[in-house]
Amino acid sequence: MASVKALPSVLLSCEHRKESQRALINFTVRALVKALEEEIERSKGIVMIKSLNACIAISGSVFSEEAIKQIADHIYQVLSQESFADLQNEAGGGASAPDARDKLEQEEELVQGANCFVTMINTLKSAFLTHVDELLPAVEALWVSLAHLAILLGMILL
Repeated sequence: MASVKALPSVLLSCEHRKESQRALINFTVRALVKALEEEIERSKGIVMIKSLNACIAISGSVFSEEAIKQIADHIYQVLSQESFADLQNEAGGGASAPDARDKLEQEEELVQGANCFVTMINTLKSAFLTHVDELLPAVEALWVSLAHLAILLGMILL
């Protein structure tokens, strides 16, 4: 995990040499996103998403379209599939209730995915707009799910 955390520092070290940075970031981002897709431990995935977010903030302006697409696809996965399904199960009293640590990790994963989404918009601006349309249904579904959870919590607290 130390190597994953060090990636943003490596990118900063070559910031003034855009060509070197472009090659390094495109290689690094592809490898990081691939590792994220294969990671089964949520806590390690969270560290990777945080590192990816820092890499986006530092070097997003030199991303290839392929790297942007890879990141957008992963953000979509984080915001929709696993985390959204977990929230739905929680709201509907799913088959197995996650423990407190799992819930915190789920929330942290969602927060980090949302941070990446915002960082991509702020850093890439128009280059990311085509992907925003693809991500909005996941964001909308997440908001609806969170609103339902808030309503359920309000009913419980009354």
